[in-house]
Amino acid sequence: MTRKGPTLPKRWSPRFLADTDRRSKAFKVVRQRTQALVEDTGAESFQQRQLCQRAAFLSLLCETLEVDAVSGAGFDLGDYTKAASALTKVLQALGLEKRVHEIDLGTYLQQRGGA
Repeated sequence: MTRKGPTLPKRWSPRFLADTDRRSKAFKVVRQRTQALVEDTGAESFQQRQLCQRAAFLSLLCETLEVDAVSGAGFDLGDYTKAASALTKVLQALGLEKRVHEIDLGTYLQQRGGA
């Protein structure tokens, strides 16, 4: 028996996170988590920043599924496992450890307002 997955609509139009309501809590959380990941991983390329955004979204998805589970709203282990696995793979692609940024003392003091 062949399992039929989701299909693309006949007419597709892109939607962008930047076009959503920036006042929503979900948007703010994804933006904050993305920025934290960019800083922690030292993401400099477009590709790395895209991975940071995907990881931020997937972490919010996992957390939402966890809250649903503990609040009794239902829990789909398959959906949770897929989301957690995808998050792990994206984080592995970024590097799971926080990267130290090399900086000289003068630049550091200048950024901190000292000098």
